[in-house]
Amino acid sequence: MRIRSLFISVSLVLASFAFSAILEAQSPASLARGPGSLALAGGRGPMDIARSAARKITETNPQITFRISDSGGNEALDQLSAGLVQIAGLSRPLEEAEISEEGLVGVPVAREGVVVVVNMGNPVSGITQSQLQGVLSGRIANWRELGGRNRPIRLYVLPPGSSARQIIEETVLEETPISPSARVMGASPNIKDALGEDPDGLGFINLSNFDILVKGLAYEGVVPSLDNSAYRLNRSLYLVTKGPARGLAGDFIGFIRSPEGETPIREAGFSPGGR
Repeated sequence: MRIRSLFISVSLVLASFAFSAILEAQSPASLARGPGSLALAGGRGPMDIARSAARKITETNPQITFRISDSGGNEALDQLSAGLVQIAGLSRPLEEAEISEEGLVGVPVAREGVVVVVNMGNPVSGITQSQLQGVLSGRIANWRELGGRNRPIRLYVLPPGSSARQIIEETVLEETPISPSARVMGASPNIKDALGEDPDGLGFINLSNFDILVKGLAYEGVVPSLDNSAYRLNRSLYLVTKGPARGLAGDFIGFIRSPEGETPIREAGFSPGGR
């Protein structure tokens, strides 16, 4: 009986030690390998996450340096293949040839979404892809065409290159240009402020910035949510390595995917996870 009790006690101690080791492996402190450097390049969304994570890591590991550049996803893959960077950031899944022929490995680390927003007093509750494309292009210019009041629609959009605008361009516009009459705002909070004062305004913002100050429209009949796979105004963000991630690159990606890595992801304006 004493032997069995001793065995159980030892097992619990070992389990506790293993669990502590797992937690340590997910901590920025576990990246302390002595002086080291990591080069990353990619689209703005993945690189914003990388910068946020790098700031968190260097708080406890100042001996690790990061070189992070916004180069666009495809250019980043070229740099990865040439050995100029250790990690590339993409806002799309890898193509089959990139995996089988080039040996690239993509890891989903976060998701970003967009919500179409209006003033809280606007009676319109939903919009379709065709309607939103028409509004953003200027083809639909009156709320009456969307089942609302007989009032002109005023557009508020985010600047070119912003992650939310990229999702709108890829998912909704499909090469259709945004109306030149749209008011370009610096960031999602600016659009929320404008719509709070404009009963006839319509805009789009990052889903992470959505709150009760504005009204979110259902898109194609689906309420905005990254938890619902039917909601189409979203995309996953990936970190890509040449072969399985190892060394500092592996530690960096492991940290971002850990529970502790959720904080820098959210601070960068995205949602943890991916698919």
